[in-house]
Amino acid sequence: MTDPSKIAVVGLATMGQNLALNIARNGFPITVNNRSPQKIDATLALAEPGYRMTGAATPQEVCAQLERPRRVLLLVKSGAPVDSTIESFLPFLEQGDMVIDAGNSHPDDTERRSREMTDKGLRFVGMGVSGGSEGALRGPSMMPGGDASAYDDLAEILTKIASYNPAAIALARRDAQAAGVADCIEFSNDDVRDYEPPTAPSFVVS
Repeated sequence: MTDPSKIAVVGLATMGQNLALNIARNGFPITVNNRSPQKIDATLALAEPGYRMTGAATPQEVCAQLERPRRVLLLVKSGAPVDSTIESFLPFLEQGDMVIDAGNSHPDDTERRSREMTDKGLRFVGMGVSGGSEGALRGPSMMPGGDASAYDDLAEILTKIASYNPAAIALARRDAQAAGVADCIEFSNDDVRDYEPPTAPSFVVS
């Protein structure tokens, strides 16, 4: 029997495809999904031997393949496409499940989505990803924003796929949902595995 996936990546343009391959390369079972099935097939074709990557054609199939609480990471065009994609998943999500928007969404949209998801008993994370397509594949810099439980449920994956360049900011955790409140942490190869997220923001951009 196939192990359930740790996370799903929805949206398989270059960034989404490369981030999915990065997750799989680091040993996590993953489900990939895209509106056009050709993108799913193309991503699966790039998976190397040993990658535990499966495709799913519909939101229902995606959710059926995920362990609980579910983690659904979106890399789709900002604006209305993010909202419509979330709507397509809502019937198949359960209390405590999580949606991560890793696109370039406006902070106001991120805050709104967070409130809407919280009202439904779901968790929402707005996460900036930088480093371009090569960074997504080899190790991006990421800034996840959400409550502590959301970060705790993502930390195992994020700290493995992030950039580990010494003295580089590889991962920044935000306690607020949208950009502006951040904890920026410098990692080295030696201490990244022992990282514990701070409990309060270190600066505020007004």
